[in-house]
Amino acid sequence: ERLLEIVAEDAHEDFRCFISAEPPPIASWRNMPESLMQSCIKVANEAPADIQSNLIRAWDNFSEESISSCNKPTELKACLFSLCWF
Repeated sequence: ERLLEIVAEDAHEDFRCFISAEPPPIASWRNMPESLMQSCIKVANEAPADIQSNLIRAWDNFSEESISSCNKPTELKACLFSLCWF
């Protein structure tokens, strides 16, 4: 936490630090300090509640031009659908 404060003193005015508050994958790793979490702007991106909304949201990330420009659009659509499903 103190290291971030020191770096911020000499940083460019447009400098931004993005930190994930996701719990660490190993239990022995330390979590983010609570004081740092309290001083940050929080942004949440939650998945839609149902599968249909989730598929539509994920599918919207791919433009029709990028799909049609592929040599194998049918296979690409099948792969994209599989990725969007999860």
